[in-house]
Amino acid sequence: MKLKKTVILILIIVVVIATILNMGYFKKELASLDKLGSRVTEELSDFVFIQLKKQDVDNYWKVENVSERGSLPLYSVIPAAKIENLTKSINFPSKDSLKKWHRSHQNNSSLRFSTLNQVNNKNVDKLRKAWEYRSNDLPKNSLILGAAVTIQANPIVINGIIYTPTVGDYIVAIDAINGKEVWRYKTPSRKPAQRGLVYNNGKIIFTNGKYLVSLNAKTGKPTNNFGENGTVKSKFMSRITPIIFENEIITLNFRPGIESHDLNSGKLLWSYALNKKSEQRYGGKKEIISAGVPWSGFSLDQERKIIYFQRGNPRPNWDGTQRPGDNNHSNSVVAFDLMNKEILWKFQEIRHDIWDLDVASSPILTSINIEGKNIDVVVTTTKIGNTLILDRLTGKPIFDFRLKKSKASSIPGEKTAKYQPFLQFPEPFSKQEFSLNEVTNIGEENKISVIEQLNEANFGWFEPHSFDSESLESNDLILFGVHGGASWPGASVDPFKGILYVTSNDIPWRVKLYRAVKSINKISLQFKLNNIEGHDVFKESCSSCHGIDLGGKHRDNLIIPNIAKAFEKYSKHEIENIIIYGYKSMPSIGENLSDEKINKIVNYVFESGNLISHTILKTLNPWDYNYQNKYFIRFEDFEGFPASKPPWGKLTAINLNNGRILWSTPLGEYKKLTKRGIPITGTENYGGATATSGGLVFSAGTLDKKIRAFDSINGKELWSFDLPFASFTPVTIYEVNGIQYVLVTASGGGVSFDADPLRASHGDAFISFSLPSVE
Repeated sequence: MKLKKTVILILIIVVVIATILNMGYFKKELASLDKLGSRVTEELSDFVFIQLKKQDVDNYWKVENVSERGSLPLYSVIPAAKIENLTKSINFPSKDSLKKWHRSHQNNSSLRFSTLNQVNNKNVDKLRKAWEYRSNDLPKNSLILGAAVTIQANPIVINGIIYTPTVGDYIVAIDAINGKEVWRYKTPSRKPAQRGLVYNNGKIIFTNGKYLVSLNAKTGKPTNNFGENGTVKSKFMSRITPIIFENEIITLNFRPGIESHDLNSGKLLWSYALNKKSEQRYGGKKEIISAGVPWSGFSLDQERKIIYFQRGNPRPNWDGTQRPGDNNHSNSVVAFDLMNKEILWKFQEIRHDIWDLDVASSPILTSINIEGKNIDVVVTTTKIGNTLILDRLTGKPIFDFRLKKSKASSIPGEKTAKYQPFLQFPEPFSKQEFSLNEVTNIGEENKISVIEQLNEANFGWFEPHSFDSESLESNDLILFGVHGGASWPGASVDPFKGILYVTSNDIPWRVKLYRAVKSINKISLQFKLNNIEGHDVFKESCSSCHGIDLGGKHRDNLIIPNIAKAFEKYSKHEIENIIIYGYKSMPSIGENLSDEKINKIVNYVFESGNLISHTILKTLNPWDYNYQNKYFIRFEDFEGFPASKPPWGKLTAINLNNGRILWSTPLGEYKKLTKRGIPITGTENYGGATATSGGLVFSAGTLDKKIRAFDSINGKELWSFDLPFASFTPVTIYEVNGIQYVLVTASGGGVSFDADPLRASHGDAFISFSLPSVE
């Protein structure tokens, strides 16, 4: 009987909510309720869980027991695979095959290593510009689009023709000798071939949002009989370079899942959903399998018929209370058997990620030498600076994978993972913990400005988010890794020497969460706010910055504060003065407001703040709200430089055979700081590395808009060139008529645009370099 009443009650709630959502009068007011309708099903499920499993609920929403966590051993280890169980190498690449560049990241192994050596560490200083091509299709609203306008795909080169996407959403073919445009194709959607494209038997194939596109490589026309006019539409978006496997096109998508299409017709052959339903429960609450999207790249072992890909973080990003458990489908490297259509193995780096520290780099297939034996492995670099080296068939680590006990959370319902990675080998190439010892040392004023910001911030090794008991917002959390370590460009590997070259960032970030009322309760709260005197005036004059719920926001590098508890901090008279005269970064808004309107705003701030604070902190249970991100922004000093000690950007060489760092050098320069006598600091960078048999490592992607060549033996910078715009993609190496070229895409924009819009201004350039003897 009780169950029947509960079901009836749920149905009534559904009807009421559906009615409200479809009433035209309320649609405008409810537009900002965080996709209310899409959350109702999930929250009603929680409602049933709460009604039927009260004891389990109370248990689930308890705060973690710190003493229990403290009693665990300090370290745990996933042992390295035994030498006799390692997979012997069977598909070592030939030197001739590595002269080609038929797929973005070079080939199906994603090695990004060229055996061309005409340009080498003895003559690279003579390298000069052979030609420059401009696509002349930069969007007129590029400044508005900001970071979205960029090219992340490194071009491919086939039979003397370059194929690449442009900032104007075209695919173009360019003569690789002189830089003349051969043809262009307007794509069906924005950001075509976002992370790359592939050539196969006269066809150029790439994804474009929800489209899979096939073009004739000679003409740029849609491939005959492929889908409809050369395109096939999927239900799901994909950003990744496809892989050609026999007569299939394999793609990964945001479902997240895998799809196979017929190479000639585009017909969908099969699909595989990566997220399976789980019956696992934690304190009675069902495990939620969400996100873990493969978004950067993947590789193919052709002989073994296995693909390898990374998986992103779970959702929601920052709030682990909604997804109990280690979320072992995410933050991982996965091997998938294409013949049996099943996951062969998966290896997780970070458990229960609440810091946006997913595995972002494409797995690389190579071989290493262990005790005199050549072993086939898959290698992936990560955001926290780890290098995962795994046996290709078993997924077992080549080195002991050491884990360290992590800190328990103080948030009800948040169960952090007991252990997180703390590797000895391979040696980490990036900083993994912000501390007072990491505060900038470039100047005393810079240091003081950083320390002042740390007064109300938390930091530490895998430090969880935390709230004061009477706070609507979390303390700022300072951490490395949000944009690397290594990001999507990944690394370059010399398969003959077993050396990996990786670019990385050591940039600290500030993260703040806030308590957000779930939709079912938010409706009631919104109606109450609507009836407070001054609601309409506040909405018109103040809500664009502070929000109708007083929550504030982050906009244009300005943190607009949450003022829901201003009624406790200020008197009505003080708030009135803030409105009239302004306060800190808030300008005066009193000039155009009558005394009556100012009084109404003050009243709304007091009454609504009291209501919101009391509702969230006093009347709601922990399961009635969740934790959403207010901002995650770069943590900077008063001049806008990173708040940590340099170097802020690096290029590192790692010996994969023993896991040791060979050398590391700053990547990028702030001339302003160099002129002060400060050693080169490196800058934030997103260009990746490309190595060659000529003893060189090329890299662009820095904020100083340069492409550089380094000696692969010792990391010494040998050559550089000022680009018209910053690059955001790895360098491509190719050869035509016996001449070696180095090709860089310079489109600006990207994440670098957020970091420094002036230096990362948008562009449309492709520049190829060669030695003077080609004239």
